[in-house]
Amino acid sequence: MEVSYAGERPSPRDVAFRAETLLGEKSAVQEVGENGFILRTRELAPAEHAKLFSLLSFASITLDHQ
Repeated sequence: MEVSYAGERPSPRDVAFRAETLLGEKSAVQEVGENGFILRTRELAPAEHAKLFSLLSFASITLDHQ
């Protein structure tokens, strides 16, 4: 999953924590450019994907899904 943020992005640690909280396992988080991340996880069911996307939408940060 690749996500990017308009404006300030969260820390890789925060992104990894939220993904691990939902999935119950570690995910690899790699910074991409100045505003994005690539998350490497197991294959996600559509409902898990939607929930993870929601968890990665930090309150004060706009998330652009790619």
